[in-house]
Amino acid sequence: ARKAHHEHDLSPFTIFLMSKNVSLLPRLFDSLKDDDANVSTESLKITGNLPKWLKGTLVRTGPAKFEVGEFSYRHWFDGLAMIHAFSFENGRVSYESKELESEANRLANVAKRNVFSEFATYSSPDPCQSLFRRFFSYFSTAHNSTDNCNVNVIPLPSSKNPAVLAAMTETPYSIGVQLKSMDTLGSVRFSSNQPFQTQTAHIHTDDDGNLWNVAVYFGYYNHYSVFKIHKSDLEESVNRDLPSLLSKEEKEGGKGNEGLNIKSEEKARVYMNQASYMHSFGSSKKYIIIAEWPLIAYTSSFALASITKTPFMEHWQWKPELGTKITVISKEDGKVSGVFTAPPVYSFHHVNAFEEDGNLIMDISAYDDSTIIKTFLLDKVRDPNTFFPTSRFERYNLPLSKWNGENSEIHVEPSKIQVPSSFELPRINPEFTGRRYNYVYSSSSIREGEWGNRIIKLNVDTREVKSWDQEGLFPSEPVFIPRPGAIEEDDGVVLSLVMNPKEHNTFLLVLDGKQFEEVARAESSAFVPFPLHGSFIYS
Repeated sequence: ARKAHHEHDLSPFTIFLMSKNVSLLPRLFDSLKDDDANVSTESLKITGNLPKWLKGTLVRTGPAKFEVGEFSYRHWFDGLAMIHAFSFENGRVSYESKELESEANRLANVAKRNVFSEFATYSSPDPCQSLFRRFFSYFSTAHNSTDNCNVNVIPLPSSKNPAVLAAMTETPYSIGVQLKSMDTLGSVRFSSNQPFQTQTAHIHTDDDGNLWNVAVYFGYYNHYSVFKIHKSDLEESVNRDLPSLLSKEEKEGGKGNEGLNIKSEEKARVYMNQASYMHSFGSSKKYIIIAEWPLIAYTSSFALASITKTPFMEHWQWKPELGTKITVISKEDGKVSGVFTAPPVYSFHHVNAFEEDGNLIMDISAYDDSTIIKTFLLDKVRDPNTFFPTSRFERYNLPLSKWNGENSEIHVEPSKIQVPSSFELPRINPEFTGRRYNYVYSSSSIREGEWGNRIIKLNVDTREVKSWDQEGLFPSEPVFIPRPGAIEEDDGVVLSLVMNPKEHNTFLLVLDGKQFEEVARAESSAFVPFPLHGSFIYS
């Protein structure tokens, strides 16, 4: 057993199961093999009964290739991306997967090393480039940031076929992907008219179809930028530029060509002395929430990166004495509607946010500190003895009606739900985004400190937890799909891609949303390294 468990509290059989399960963990991060990279299966073997109403495609991305030749990346987040999709139609499930043909991937395969710096793997610049140019190029919004879009995939609206997706990472560079074939198309630039170096890969869509995101600009005046992409502008850009995005010239040209440039409106600008590492943000019907965890970085640190050869991850410092700062921005006029402080925590993911009785409720998945980020280094996730920090559900009640103005702050304390073992990769019924809700689905673990090997359904009001797990299997982020016409919040199914490292294969799990019991699975012979995020696109 691992040192975090108390052996005298566990039966010999439980200890045996733990050692058996843990020994499979390194296989989850095997580098993608060519046989598994580009797979097309028209009809997967189905066990159980798929709901007849389930029609559409679950598309996911994630880090998949961790070695190129003799070169090895350092971190789970560094892995070169693979896109994969499960499509439901007429009771059948098809499967398609392809490596994302990013410039980062193409050049790495030519050079047999990383050419672009990734999250935790630094890439030395061209030795012929002058020190002066290297020093200042780090902050150019046109510099060679990676386009390794291994974090999320979202649909782009278009009146033309084929449907187009945008694969995203946290740099300004996204990539278009054709839904049906999973072919890489070309570059996509959200907010191409705004200067910034990083953005979240968790774009929010409001009830009117407008997109919202938060980006970070490092420069003389550091700031967070809240931008809105109007639905009409988005559709116009996609329909206008789609032919060039689909053209061979654009596909081969990579992110350097025009591609798809989507303009936005900057709704707000929040200045700061140092930036907080922000993977996601909160969004309710009326407000955007910028939560600054005390994991911070200074402009000077990034400016010296080409001299110190420091990757992105190493610039961030945990400063718990700063606490957490929460700034609320009005979607209507872009003005600050509240500033709040809270105890220090770290969070990758917001769950949901909604207004109620003059207050704004913000729900997150929270860790005690930022240790989890370095625990995702490949030598850690491939180590059976690694203890993974646990996370929990936290709710913040932000009293907007009591906020007195721009120079005031209100301290708030969160309420906490410590679910068994952990709470991460949370998803809800998308119809309840920005509204009061009851249920959240997330990754968890059978025992404290283990990698996610269980998924749960949490009732945030009653704190009741239902779970699905099976020894030796590792389910990924659960995605809830509401049944068309459903009235009850949990009337639908939950989809999760499940890795079986022992058999080196994968299956798509289908759970009933209410009882959280298995109704079907679609089995694929291809193995997928543990993925991150994605979307369900209705037919």
